[in-house]
Amino acid sequence: MSDIIGDPSLMNKLARVVATVYKNKEVDAVVTVATKGIPVAYAIASILNKPVIIIRRDNKVTEGTTVAINYVYGSTKKNRNNDFIKT
Repeated sequence: MSDIIGDPSLMNKLARVVATVYKNKEVDAVVTVATKGIPVAYAIASILNKPVIIIRRDNKVTEGTTVAINYVYGSTKKNRNNDFIKT
């Protein structure tokens, strides 16, 4: 992936290929996780003329508006009969 990110010509080609898949679809934004995919997402978003949304574990103050989501995880316990009981 770093070869593609470091080569603007390859990055633009990749972005055009991906963007053509979504060209005639109703797209609100390009979403990526906080990885090396961010430059690719921006290249695709530029072609589609859409905003980019970056999903991160922790927000960055310099990135503007954020949405925090807290998840509640359930657990399971095993009883003596090897049946699962939700708690």
